[in-house]
Amino acid sequence: MPGMAEPPRFFCPALTDDRVDLSSEEAHHARTVLRLRAGDEVLVFDGQGTEALARLDQVSRERVSLTLGERVRVPYEHPIRLTLAVAMPRAQRQHVLFEKCSEIGVEAVWPVEYERSVVRPGSGTQAKGQRTALEAAKQARRAWVPSVEKSQSFAATLGRAGSFDRAAVLTPVPEAVPLVRLLASGRAGERLLVWIGPEGGLTAEELASARQAGAQMASLGPTILRIETAAIVTASLAAATGWGDLRGRTSES
Repeated sequence: MPGMAEPPRFFCPALTDDRVDLSSEEAHHARTVLRLRAGDEVLVFDGQGTEALARLDQVSRERVSLTLGERVRVPYEHPIRLTLAVAMPRAQRQHVLFEKCSEIGVEAVWPVEYERSVVRPGSGTQAKGQRTALEAAKQARRAWVPSVEKSQSFAATLGRAGSFDRAAVLTPVPEAVPLVRLLASGRAGERLLVWIGPEGGLTAEELASARQAGAQMASLGPTILRIETAAIVTASLAAATGWGDLRGRTSES
């Protein structure tokens, strides 16, 4: 949705000093694309919930430097902090998955290889996905950028389920409860891990392992969705659950 106008946004991972330089990529955008000049006001964010208004001090081919104003802590956008452990769709659809899930507000995306996975993510999947997630977060004016991890096996993710408040697997098995019902029973601030398998689904052995890891079986309905569609719907439902409860900003002390 269109919102109130604000200064151009730039990603800067370290906002600890009062004076910082933009990365070469962000500097190019400021200097060449937006044609900003010294004295212009911008907004910088670190992707971890800190933002600051800043003034450009130097804009040259060598560097773009700026002085930070007051830093502001922005609460996480949604009550549920969602991690998607998702099979990768084919290359042309991966961009959509990373872009839309970042816009909607997920906390992390884990590319996962399942037994029935058709796509085996290459070494560049993480870098491309992280770049897409960052650009989407900037466009959506998020203060938080989702982390995109290296590809990992389903078995490896099972061992990490214990660090989440709850975990669920999307599957059409009879015992599965509607995901929307599972989300509604959560509490503000909880961290949720959701596994989304390939379009052939998880094997019986994988589902059994997930149950042993404490995962609940959840469903998005009777139709079979593409991987990226299931990811976007899951992210949307999680974002809509209790939306608005944590809005607001507080200055850092």
